[in-house]
Amino acid sequence: MEMNDWYQTFEQLEQEMIQLTEQFVKVKESTQQKIENLEMENQHLRERLADLEDLQEQETETAQTEVLSRSRRNLEKLYEEGYHVCQANYGSRRDEDDSCLFCVDVIYNDHV
Repeated sequence: MEMNDWYQTFEQLEQEMIQLTEQFVKVKESTQQKIENLEMENQHLRERLADLEDLQEQETETAQTEVLSRSRRNLEKLYEEGYHVCQANYGSRRDEDDSCLFCVDVIYNDHV
């Protein structure tokens, strides 16, 4: 191969590399933009989901309060304050506000 042919081959390879680099930059910028859009949309969806969960929680609390008798609401209040309402441990403090299935059963046995 002649020196001129080598030079032309290198020139051609250099041009191809420049084109590939330009394409790579375009793809990278496009990908970054799409990622930013997805992150923003994801944040909006998380906020909307949190709003819906709060609304559902409020509706559930309202429904439970409406369904429970006055005495069961009193037991529920004591339980929420951290005390046992079950027969086995009635009146004792729940450890670190751990849940107690027996207490939950006493409060909601026919209502959940």
